Amino acid sequence: MRLRALGFTTAAVVAITLVTAPVHAVEPPAPKSFTFFWPSDKPVPHKISRAELDKTERQATVRTMEETAPGFRLRGNRKQSDYVFVTNRQPVVKGGCNGFDCQITDLGWVQIKQTIFGGGSDRWEMEVSAGHDRGMDFSVDTWYACAVNIPSARDEYCEDYRDDGADIRGEAGSMPTGVYYPVFINRGFGSWRPIKKFPMVHLIATWEDGSQPKGDDGDPGLKARMWDTCIEADSTKLCPVTGTGW
Repeated sequence: MRLRALGFTTAAVVAITLVTAPVHAVEPPAPKSFTFFWPSDKPVPHKISRAELDKTERQATVRTMEETAPGFRLRGNRKQSDYVFVTNRQPVVKGGCNGFDCQITDLGWVQIKQTIFGGGSDRWEMEVSAGHDRGMDFSVDTWYACAVNIPSARDEYCEDYRDDGADIRGEAGSMPTGVYYPVFINRGFGSWRPIKKFPMVHLIATWEDGSQPKGDDGDPGLKARMWDTCIEADSTKLCPVTGTGW
């Protein structure tokens, strides 16, 4: 007896499995605290994204060099007369970031007014003002120098350029924490004429917790190059134009 071979037709089933790579959540950045002098032309918010905060902080603390000393810059263009120049009001901020969100918790400001007395006077005065808007209080220490604007050469401090009685650079007064009364820096710039000179003022702010905001040279404090002063034989005025330090 012959057995008939049985044929089986098998349908091939192809199973396609889509493998999707697991999606991992982006890890939030570590918490951070910050304090620096905020750009004077940019509004100060209460809250800000981490990305925008980091961008602003980089812009506000970029280290650069200047012709007399690093970081001293003209802070605005507010020449009010032949005898008065006022810097921009410079915000000083402090705050913290948690993940991708940041908050500015402490806010104040500083400003400097330069006054030339005119005529044959060999003195000028810087009035340092500060104010508090919210959060922690701060103090302000000041440093002053006189410099000579030398065309096509590196500028020099007045006392190094010529012995003409100019007051030397150094500490120039302070504003205690939470006491926002002006500090007046009245100094002599020397008797030599004709010449072009300018004051320099360094403001060191210190919050109650001891932290110090950085300036745009990456170091603590705000460094201000004031307006050039044209000292002639019989007159003393702010020059029509000025160096900037930029």
